[in-house]
Amino acid sequence: MVRLLTGSRGIIGWGIFTTCVFIGISDIRTRIIPNRYNLLLFLAGILFHIPDKTALESGFVGAGIYPLPLLLLHGYGSDLFGKEAIGFGDIKLTMNLGLILGYRGFWNIYFYYLFSFVSAGIFCAVYLIYERKKKGSAKKKGIPFAPFLILSFMILLSGGAYD
Repeated sequence: MVRLLTGSRGIIGWGIFTTCVFIGISDIRTRIIPNRYNLLLFLAGILFHIPDKTALESGFVGAGIYPLPLLLLHGYGSDLFGKEAIGFGDIKLTMNLGLILGYRGFWNIYFYYLFSFVSAGIFCAVYLIYERKKKGSAKKKGIPFAPFLILSFMILLSGGAYD
């Protein structure tokens, strides 16, 4: 994470970090990830990798591989659950985060989704317990998933996934 925010590409790294914060806030408030934020993250990801051709190639492979599990969940989850299981904005966000992370092997992708789903599951459990204690009904409005995807991205970066 330090490498993302410092050095010759530090300004682009800060742009990526700030855009991720805006995406998380937007998804929490409206359950929508605006396309302009996704496009900005995509362009920043390309600019981030321009100095290194190999990293750019790895980034495009990552952009193709990282969103695959969510794409399957989006396609088949709606058939299984009768409603949209995950929004397409989350898939586009994962594609952009995969572009920035690049393909570094199966285990990075595994840990990315492990952190995402475990943190979302813990949050949902705490939220449901809180709603039951409050004697309110847990409304079926859905939980924003982008903050958990971004949290996993930050965890992987701070753990040295980009090095």
